[in-house]
Amino acid sequence: MPDLRALIREVLAEELAALRLGDEPTGPLTQTVALQNDSDLMAFVADLLQRATDPQFLRDVSSGQLQFSLGETAGCQPLAPRTAL
Repeated sequence: MPDLRALIREVLAEELAALRLGDEPTGPLTQTVALQNDSDLMAFVADLLQRATDPQFLRDVSSGQLQFSLGETAGCQPLAPRTAL
């Protein structure tokens, strides 16, 4: 069953790409990721692993067409620079 799903994803990605040939990309797509705790991080990694089975996803990430941006997280502040002892 996973092979069938991968095949369907690949065919759909190819067909959608063929439909978009006339459209010029306006730049990379950015997915904002909000990570507030270890659970959020694990969910993001699990999602990436699942999406990595799609060859189009891998091409988009490898080419820079799909980028990730770290979103704002509630209650997190940047660390102050340390001074050498």
